[in-house]
Amino acid sequence: MVPTSAPSSKAPVASGAAAGCPVTVAALEKAFKANKEIADNILLGKGLKDASCYGGWATAVAQPLNMDAATVLFKYDAAKKTWAAVSGGTDGICRDTVPEDVATHLKGCQN
Repeated sequence: MVPTSAPSSKAPVASGAAAGCPVTVAALEKAFKANKEIADNILLGKGLKDASCYGGWATAVAQPLNMDAATVLFKYDAAKKTWAAVSGGTDGICRDTVPEDVATHLKGCQN
């Protein structure tokens, strides 16, 4: 798992435009590429797929060739209206980062 620098949030769940949802795979790929540490540690392959978005958080799955697919976790900054990749890996990417009531809505956060 790539380390995360985003602190856990206990704030109320944002909705609508404040949450950045829905989000396009293209917007998440841009955020992925902007985080050099994550981009250097996770092979994007054919790009991201299976994006899910809820409460200012999003996940998407990388499509590397001949390797296990990693899930990438993103956080929305409502003030800047931008997404940022915060962590990624094959297991437990949301643990200790995403509020539990949000994680249940995101693909890849149930492990």
